[in-house]
Amino acid sequence: MPGLRALVEDVEGTRRARIAAFYTSAFTIGAALSLLFGRAGTLWEETERREETGSESNYQYAASLVREAGLARCYEAVLAMLPK
Repeated sequence: MPGLRALVEDVEGTRRARIAAFYTSAFTIGAALSLLFGRAGTLWEETERREETGSESNYQYAASLVREAGLARCYEAVLAMLPK
């Protein structure tokens, strides 16, 4: 990781370890969020396509896709958006 090397190059001791730990954890969280938002965008695009074809409600289809993907919190959020 070139960014990590640049950050810790002139630092010594425990501070170096803390910087490295922070950088790698921030990188991992960022990568995970990127994948999550990418998946959410894909789901949104699929729901719009389904809505255009008129097969089922946009929200119902999104809820079924999210439920299948195992994203329980997103599923609950989608259900909260459904009209009662």
